[in-house]
Amino acid sequence: MRTVSASKVHLPSLISYCAPATVMLLILAGVASYSMQAQVRMLIVTISLLLGILLGLLLYLRLGRETVKYDDKGFSIIKGRRVLETQEWSQFAEASLHADSGSGINVRLYFQPDGRYVEIPATKTGVDPFTLRDSLLEKLSKH
Repeated sequence: MRTVSASKVHLPSLISYCAPATVMLLILAGVASYSMQAQVRMLIVTISLLLGILLGLLLYLRLGRETVKYDDKGFSIIKGRRVLETQEWSQFAEASLHADSGSGINVRLYFQPDGRYVEIPATKTGVDPFTLRDSLLEKLSKH
């Protein structure tokens, strides 16, 4: 099996990066253009708005975007540029689905039945949680 990399834009997270950047730039633009003509102020505010959204998007991609990479051997969970978790499938005894508080579904992998676990954020990253869980159950039953 080839390595699968799944990631999608999580809109609430993206907004949480864009909003502060946009507000900060709008405040700076308002202060800087206070004594200018109305047309120039409007142009500066519009440019600041677009730059704030662009800055927020870049920060989100660099710091907040979650990606899951997996293959036959194991998986990695990456947030921005940091690897949060890397595990091999052989370490796990069970797999289940778990609904999180944000109406997403995670694949929960247990090291021991009803013991310590790791969650793969399936819905948030665009992975089909049911397909992933079913394929993991097949792998785990072979061990």
